[in-house]
Amino acid sequence: MIEDLKVIIDNHGLFLILFFSGVLFGVVAQKIVDNKPVKPYLKRFVVAGMTMSITLSLNKVIGHFKAGYLYPFSPLFGFFGEAIIETINKKRYGISTGFLELLLEKLGFVKKRDDKDENISQK
Repeated sequence: MIEDLKVIIDNHGLFLILFFSGVLFGVVAQKIVDNKPVKPYLKRFVVAGMTMSITLSLNKVIGHFKAGYLYPFSPLFGFFGEAIIETINKKRYGISTGFLELLLEKLGFVKKRDDKDENISQK
């Protein structure tokens, strides 16, 4: 596995650096759009790394797109990656909430919310 990683870095090192920088730009742009501070920087790097690895893994399995097609969309991947992480962490309501809830329901991680259990006296 380590040898495979070395081969990938040797053959596609520049692409990985450029793709990561594009994803990181998208992650930072999401924070700017939400009018929130970009700090802590380490968290932004980690989110960008996770988003990049998930994107490249899904591309390997499903998409089979070449680097020329992936790189222009890297900020978009970072933008939605940060939005999804924020949705998971803080019940953020925004662009990715509906998609994420639908995905989690279909995968069976979340049950559909019933309003029957809601206390009527609070209304």
